[in-house]
Amino acid sequence: MLIRRSGKVSTNYYNIDNQFQTESWSRPRYRPVCGTIKGKMVIKMQVRIIGGEKLVAPVAQALTEQGAAVTTTADFSGTLAPETTLVWLPNPLDPVGDLVADLVVLVDRSPAPKRIVMHGVPGTADDASPEQVGAWFQTAGTSLVMEHLYAVKMIDELEHPYVIVRTPPVTGRGGNVKGEGEPIQQATVGQEETVALITTAVTTEQYVNQSVGLG
Repeated sequence: MLIRRSGKVSTNYYNIDNQFQTESWSRPRYRPVCGTIKGKMVIKMQVRIIGGEKLVAPVAQALTEQGAAVTTTADFSGTLAPETTLVWLPNPLDPVGDLVADLVVLVDRSPAPKRIVMHGVPGTADDASPEQVGAWFQTAGTSLVMEHLYAVKMIDELEHPYVIVRTPPVTGRGGNVKGEGEPIQQATVGQEETVALITTAVTTEQYVNQSVGLG
């Protein structure tokens, strides 16, 4: 997060009576949150997590332990601080095809994000069939995959760095990292493995502009 300080902006001009005037007004001034490591000042990575699913708390904790300054919100209100990594953790059954419009508006009214990371379902990267996805999430697979495909497309078209993390339901154990086109073989994956993959997607360059799966 950023700390806001009040500042003044001034302008000088001649008015209609040819008198010299000065006007001032306030504007926000931002200072990045800093910490110290071995006595040296460092700027913390700014992360905003948006979502209401059970992964929000453990992902926030993992990123905080890595030294990030993390804020969490349930919606896309407000603006992003400069150089913020935006992490979207929707419930997989949410109407993400509609909600992504709110993400786009948030990005458009904010300074450019450092990266966008989204947690989504398989089926969007030639990794599982709609029928498989439907069975895993106990819903209409084609509709679910299409919702997430649209959200991924909209994020890609923002032309900011991004990572899509694809998993089946996070209700099991384990999971192997899979690239695009590699089949997801597990019907469920573990929370620990999912949090670790999302954390890697946020804090490293390993998966930038890729879709990475687990399972």
